[in-house]
Amino acid sequence: MSFDLAVMNLESGISSEAAADIYGELCEGNYDVLKPSVKIDAFYQELTTRYPDIDSYSDEDVDECPWSVEIDVSDGAVMMCIMWSRVEEVAPS
Repeated sequence: MSFDLAVMNLESGISSEAAADIYGELCEGNYDVLKPSVKIDAFYQELTTRYPDIDSYSDEDVDECPWSVEIDVSDGAVMMCIMWSRVEEVAPS
């Protein structure tokens, strides 16, 4: 089980319902719903510097990884599935 989180390039003032609809589109593989942003790539680079993607871990060390699956990154969003035991560390409230 994981805590799924997305960082998306959204227009300001968007409603939570509209953001949820966009998230659903991303989950379906429709990445064209968001405009590209260099900030998304910068976020991904900083994130994976601190917490490398799961495919960076050896089979012996994969339990040290905070991700349950590979991070899904596009030009407009980063979608992460965080292990429940690591949520407070990776995405503190």
